Parts: sequence; C-alpha cells; structure tokens
Amino acid sequence: MKIHSLLFVLFFISSCWDKKPEHLIDLEVLHLENIYITPPDSVNHTQLRSKYGGFWDIYRQYIVQLPMGEDFSDSLSAFQNSIYYQEVYSEIQSKYKDFSSHEEELKQAFSIYHEHFPNHLIPSVITFFGAFNFPVAVTDSTIGIGLEMFLGKNSEYYKALQTKYPIYMHQRFQPENLTAMAVSSWLETEYPVSYQDFLTQMIHHGKLKYCQQILLPNTPDSILMGYNEKQIQWCEDNEYAIWKFLIDKGLLYSNDQTTIIKYINPAPFSKGMPTESPGQVAQWVGWQIVKEFMDKNSFTLEQLLSNNNAQFILQQSSYKPN
Repeated sequence: MKIHSLLFVLFFISSCWDKKPEHLIDLEVLHLENIYITPPDSVNHTQLRSKYGGFWDIYRQYIVQLPMGEDFSDSLSAFQNSIYYQEVYSEIQSKYKDFSSHEEELKQAFSIYHEHFPNHLIPSVITFFGAFNFPVAVTDSTIGIGLEMFLGKNSEYYKALQTKYPIYMHQRFQPENLTAMAVSSWLETEYPVSYQDFLTQMIHHGKLKYCQQILLPNTPDSILMGYNEKQIQWCEDNEYAIWKFLIDKGLLYSNDQTTIIKYINPAPFSKGMPTESPGQVAQWVGWQIVKEFMDKNSFTLEQLLSNNNAQFILQQSSYKPN
C-alpha cells in the first residue's frame, strides 16, 4: 500500500446541490486507537492486518513508529506507560467516546461523493491515536484520522507543541473540523496538485474546495478553509483588493514555487497583505473563481476536476470582484 498523502485537512449553493444524498452508503469506521490499551504481549499482527488492512503497517511504521520483531512489545509498552500520553488518551476517550455524529457526517459526505463519482472507491475510515504526528493520514483506500489532533484549538497540548504546530494552525484542530479535513485530504489524494504556475495551482485548489462544499453542504466556509469567522469575513470584505494584489504583483503566471506557497499553503497571514489576512488566500480566490465558473457552465464535478485548463476556467468564469 502506498501512502498518497499525510496531511494536516455555510455558503449557500443552488438547491440542486444543497440536498441530502438519495441513498446512504455503508461506510466502515474502525477504531485503531484501542491499540493503546491492548496488552503488548497479546498483539497479533496478522489479525490486525486482517482487520485494518495495510493501514496497520502504515500506522505502526510511519505514524507511531513501533518496530517489528522483539522490540515491538517494549515500544508499545513505553507508549502506553507514558503519563503524558495516558492523559491524552483519556481526553480522546472523553471527547470521542461517541463518534456517531462524525460517522454520520462522513457517511453523508461520501454518499454524495458516490453519486457524483460512482466509479471511484469509497474509502474506509480508521481513527487512531498517533502521538500528535498526523491529523489525517490518507492511503489509496483509507482515511486515517488522528483523534488527538481534534481536541480543540485551546488545548494545552498544542500550546506545548508550537514549534511543530504554530498557533495559526490550531484553528484547524477543532472537533467540528474533523470531517472537513478528512474529506479534503481524500480529495487531494484523488486529484493531487500539479506544481505548475500560480494560476493552475490556485484553480486546482479552488476546484477541490468547490467539491468539498458540495459534499459538505451544511458546513460553513470558515471550516472548509480552516479559518475562523473573522478570517473568512476579511476575505469577503477584501475580495477586490486581494485580486488586485495578485494581478499587480504579477503572480498569476509565476512559476516560482517559493513564492507560490506563500499564498497557497497555511501561514499566519499572506505575505504582502495586512496581518489580518489569513494564509492560503489563493485557495480562497480559486474557490470564488470556480464558483463563478460553475454558475455559468454545465459541468459535472467529475468534468470539473478533470479539466486542467486553468486559463479556460478563469476566462469562462468572468471573475471580476467588486
């Protein structure tokens, strides 16, 4: 099994999109975090592979880095006996003892996904305790969700890990962001970004956000972007200024990846813009362009995501913010 991505992941839309799926699919959700309380000497790797598929080895090797062989039991025991991790696990159990609401959100999202992408694989979902290493771990068939990464933005654990996870990332570590990040990560696996020019990457991320919005029609824009409400409001209030900045700086056709990531990737703010601006502002702009494009064109989601002509999408959108 190949790891495709290990990632950190309410706008009104037309009534034809804003609906529940006609049929709910069966979505398998398994809970690997229980390995934390499994006696190390009783761990059966064959049974775990049978239950969790290849994700067990991904979890063991890459997420919590437990060795195979005779050192496995001692390593798992050390993990379990850490007072620090025992406290974290206790909080996970308290907050996610009932996972049913998140399971229902995921089931709804992937039921809609199946309607739009009937020939695509529906992933299994596995929750885990990953020692603060990955919020979401996506393989070719599985979405893994690290529950300790969704304990709330004010968690003391994240404050102690600011070197690894700067404060501007903590907004994403909310329970209400869990489903959105899982869906976003899967879409990024299905339709990976091509590191071409600024416009191509901006439109690509915009297409993914548009699709994510369709799959999660009742989720606020702020959560889909990983923003807080003030940040999404700043983008809406300054849409014209953001677009003008990108044009005036000649960014649209830039191939300088170092520059591009300053506006595509998470950041405390977007370089050259006011400190009130959020990071990833180019993704938000790309989303607005794709919305305009889809309002004016009869494309299915599969056609949209398969169309890699960013210039065509920009031109056909007639995007001109006021």
